[in-house]
Formats: sequence, structure tokens, C-alpha cells
Amino acid sequence: MSLGLFEEKLRKFEDRMSLWRKMRRVTGADQLDSASFGERQEEIRESLITCQECCATSACRLWLQSARLTSQPPDFCENRDRFTCD
Repeated sequence: MSLGLFEEKLRKFEDRMSLWRKMRRVTGADQLDSASFGERQEEIRESLITCQECCATSACRLWLQSARLTSQPPDFCENRDRFTCD
């Protein structure tokens, strides 16, 4: 893999991780996990993979720009059930 391709893949990964962290913070899912991380490791791992494979990054980015804390995840989010704090 050339350095350019590696850097591109790394940038994409970092961008998705940033969106994942912001979505978790906005929805309050990060608070749930800090209390029960050991019990939710598999669910957290699956949400990371889902986010990395998501095709809605532009919509996610736009939604996060106007989202308020404790917002429910948007309908297009494939991790909606994992990020809902109900």
C-alpha cells in the first residue's frame, strides 16, 4: 500500500471516529458506556464497525452541526438503537 493510500485510509478512519465520538456524546451514549463498559464491549465494537462502513457521513456531519446534547439519534443512523438512551 502506498503512503498516499495509507494516509487516505487513515484520514477516513479518523473522520469516522470523530463522527462516532460526537454522536455518542450528543446522544448521551458515552455516559451509558462509562457505567457499563465491560458489559457492552461487543455492542461498542459493533457500533464502531457500523460507523466505519456507513454511507451517510455527509448527512451525519450536517446533523451533528445542529444537534443538541441528549438528542435522539437521527433516523438515518444505522447505530440508532445503540445510541438511544431510553
